[in-house]
This record gives sequence, C-alpha cells and structure tokens, in this order.
Amino acid sequence: MSDADNYMTYKSVEKTFKNISELNNNFSIDQAIDIAKKFKLNVNEPYTKLSLGNKTIFKLCIALAMDVPYVFYDEPVNGLDANNRKLFYQLLLDSYIKQGNTSVISSHLVNDLEPVIEEVILIDKGKIVLNESLENLKSLYDKTLSEIFIEKVGGNLND
Repeated sequence: MSDADNYMTYKSVEKTFKNISELNNNFSIDQAIDIAKKFKLNVNEPYTKLSLGNKTIFKLCIALAMDVPYVFYDEPVNGLDANNRKLFYQLLLDSYIKQGNTSVISSHLVNDLEPVIEEVILIDKGKIVLNESLENLKSLYDKTLSEIFIEKVGGNLND
C-alpha cells in the first residue's frame, strides 16, 4: 500500500474491487466490501470523489483483503482519524490471526503501532540503527517508542 494512485480512478470503489478480483486470485472482493462497510466507505463513490482519508481506507480495504504471505504498508493511516486508525489496527490483527501473514509497516506514528508490532527496525539515512523485538525494547528502555527513536537518530521531541 502506497501513496500512488494506481487505480481506474473514474470507476466506483466496488467496480475497482471487481477489477482487482479479476486480475488477482489472492484478492477477496467480499472481504474488501465487508471491510469497506466497517469503515463506512461508500463503495458506489468514484475514487476521484473520495477524501484523503477515504482514499486511504480504499487502499487499506485492498491490502487487508489480500491473502498473501507479506503485505507492505507505507504510512497506512495517513489521513485517518483516531477511530479509523484504531479500526485499521484491529483489522490488521484480525488478518494476522486469520491468515497468518506478515505485515511490514513504514510509519512515523510509531506510538500508534505499539499494540500491533512484535519487531522494530529503525532506519535512518538508509542505515539500520535499531533492530529489536518490542519486548526487548521495553525491558531496555523506560520510554515511548517515539522517545527511543529520537534518542537513536538525534533531535528532540520539539523538533
């Protein structure tokens, strides 16, 4: 999942889901529509008419409805309010429990991710500066993930 708009943007969300299901056997249109309903996304709306948050939800529906071993998310909650972020993280955990897939998430909202992650890899300027399990990080530091990240890459919370 990325910021790129690789979809037939003039079609409705549901028609786009249908096209994806015709091209990808790992995609479940029924699951995507079910996820869209949970987010209260209007599947009859064309992609071009969606708000930033709803475009993000549309892409999350696609990613979460893929039955593949690995799913890569780049800033998956961009434009989402707190309730929809919480719903996404719950659906992500549900997907992991149901399908056993691995999600790789790139995000600046690291504290939001704490309930759903097991491993933390911090990359700064192309170099890995931290690679630990969340459990080890919690035992080594008495800080939030954001505070640990800032300590590892420099700067402070006011930057």
